[in-house]
Amino acid sequence: MGKKRLYTAKSPLRRAKGAVVGIVAHLIAVAIFAGMVGMNLSYLLAADGETPLREGFDLPAFAPYALAYGLAAMLQIASLAAYGVLFRMWVHRTNRNAHSLAGGMDTSPGWAVGWFFVPLVSLWKPFHALDQTWRVSTEPSRWRALDTPFILRLWWGFYLASNVTGWASDVLRQERTVKGHLAAGMVAIVSAGLIIGAGVLLIRIIRTLTARQVSSLDAAAFN
Repeated sequence: MGKKRLYTAKSPLRRAKGAVVGIVAHLIAVAIFAGMVGMNLSYLLAADGETPLREGFDLPAFAPYALAYGLAAMLQIASLAAYGVLFRMWVHRTNRNAHSLAGGMDTSPGWAVGWFFVPLVSLWKPFHALDQTWRVSTEPSRWRALDTPFILRLWWGFYLASNVTGWASDVLRQERTVKGHLAAGMVAIVSAGLIIGAGVLLIRIIRTLTARQVSSLDAAAFN
């Protein structure tokens, strides 16, 4: 049987700040992109639903915002990549610290991050890992007796819904007509709203969990 790994706690504060900054930047980019989509919808609504779109372009030939739309889309993708890295660095650090506070957790720091990238199990495993981190950080001595916090469930619901609606928007956009892109744009705006909602909840989660973990680490240092 292998040796049980011992984890040394490190401050999560800097990574928490980085994650929050990354989320805020991404939410701004999402809002800009949603604004561009809304602007384009006003042009699409005035067109014949069966009008074909130019090959290689998301917008009808008469719309003057193709370049700005593309730049907004690229900004959203770049901010998503940055936020993804910063948030998962925080997930790794807080999971590692939780292991130093209590035993019995079944997800390592590496897998707390890794599960986000594994198909199917990414639907629940990252949530499970963060749930354990939250409960250990709240009350290390009796974390198993604690319930999953509602805010965590709510955030995960918004997160999954935003992914589903984002996928649906991409599917609808395959129809190369104004009608198809109208539907795709409307779903994309719903997805953006869900992303913003999830982001606001996640900022609250990061701040609350980090504060509780720092308090538990300080208490453990004096025991």
